[in-house]
Order: sequence, then structure tokens, then C-alpha cells
Amino acid sequence: MDPPKVIAIVDLGYLKSVNAWLDMAHSLLSASKRHQWLGVQLRSKGAIDPAILLPLFERYHHYPTCHWNLVQPLPGLPVHVHLPRNQKKPSSVSFSRSIHGPEDLLKYNLLPHWFQLAPIFHPTHKPGMPLGLSKLKEVIELSRRPIVAVGGITLENAHLVADAGAAGVGCIGTILSAKNPLRAAQEIHKRIKK
Repeated sequence: MDPPKVIAIVDLGYLKSVNAWLDMAHSLLSASKRHQWLGVQLRSKGAIDPAILLPLFERYHHYPTCHWNLVQPLPGLPVHVHLPRNQKKPSSVSFSRSIHGPEDLLKYNLLPHWFQLAPIFHPTHKPGMPLGLSKLKEVIELSRRPIVAVGGITLENAHLVADAGAAGVGCIGTILSAKNPLRAAQEIHKRIKK
């Protein structure tokens, strides 16, 4: 399974309210059905009431473009899961995994479908020392799986990670802060198409 070219990381911490998170999730997931290059990663580093999550899960769990990155398990494991770097539990379902350097490539027995390497550039919404394009190229050369570049990806620099060989990009701020998030994702996609 190849990663989507653009992954909109719908982060509850960035959006600050569950209602805004749900609205953004519905909007981008609906669009991802028409735009197969668009993936949507639903991320929450805190607990969310399962009563809020279950309707979202029931509606979108079969979408190959929907990836779950939640700290609490859902009843009935989602089909597509993104595992944070520090989560040790292996999974036999389709998943991706966060990494922060080449040393992380050797840590896991069960290889994901792809890795998400971050941060490439200075993240717009949290502190982090960027790895840069040379580290991205190094990880791409060493990896047996596709690499999605995440962290500080903007309209101005998205083409640089594509030129470096990234299989896709993951964005939080560039997409979620846009007046029209789908249009922002489309513009990023246009800039990274090879």
C-alpha cells in the first residue's frame, strides 16, 4: 500500500475544540473519497469520549484514506492505524509509523506500509529541531518503505521534500489554518506532483 501524496493531519490539539475537529474530519474525509491522493489522519493525543468517536468511525472506517492516531483504542480496531514512534504494540492491520531519524528504521519487527519522518522543517505549531532535507534523503536511502515528510511543510517548501524523494507530505497547520483546507491540500498536491 502506497501512502497518500498529501496527508491532512487533523490534530485535536491544533484545532482546540472537539466540534472543530469533527467538522474538519468530516469535511476532509468526504473530500478524500473524491481525491484519492488525499489522506486524512485523525489525531488526538488526549482521550476523546468514545460516544463522539464511534459515529465518525462507523461512517469512515472503510475509507482507505482514513488513518487513526488516537491514544485510546476504539472498540473494533480501525482498519488503518498510524502508530506514534513510542507505541510498541505491533499491529497486523494497515498502518504507518512516526520516526525521527534513521536509527528508528531498525526498531520495529513488523514494518509499516510507510514511515512518517518529522520534523523536516520548523513545525509551525510546536517546538522541534528540524531534521532538514539531507536527513530526509538519508532516511529515504536507508528505508525499505516509503517515507512521508512531516513537520513545517508549507506551500513554499512542499516541492523540496518531493524533489528529495519523499513519497508524500503530511501537513497540520498549512491545511488546517487555511480558509479553504481542501484548496490548500490541492495546492500542495499540485506542487509535489512529479
